[in-house]
Amino acid sequence: SQGLHPLPDKSVLANAMRYAADLRLCVHLLARDAELHVGVVAAGPLAMSLGLPGIPVAAETAGLATIIALVEETGCPVHVGRISSASAVDWLRDWCDEGIHVSCRCWSFPNGT
Repeated sequence: SQGLHPLPDKSVLANAMRYAADLRLCVHLLARDAELHVGVVAAGPLAMSLGLPGIPVAAETAGLATIIALVEETGCPVHVGRISSASAVDWLRDWCDEGIHVSCRCWSFPNGT
C-alpha cells in the first residue's frame, strides 16, 4: 500500500491490477489525481472565506476516471474509498449499472452533507 501517497506512475497501478485480477483479488484505492489534489479542504465558499487552498472536485473525478479505465482494461474489481463529491457518486452509480466491478465508500459528515 502507498497509503495517501500516489504511485510513481499509472503503469505501476495497471500492473498491480493485472496481477490482482489474475489472483481474483479486489484492490482498494483512493480516487485522487495527485496533480490536482493540492489543497487542504474542498474548494468552495467556505475554503475561500477561510483563506484555505481548495481541492477541486476534478481531483476526485479525474482520479476515478483513471481507476475505471484500468478496471475496464484489467478486469480487476476495485473498491474506492472516501468518495466525497456528488459527481463521483453519480459516475459510480452509472458504472455499476453498466456492470463494471466497482464499489465505494462515500465520505459523509454528521450534518448529512
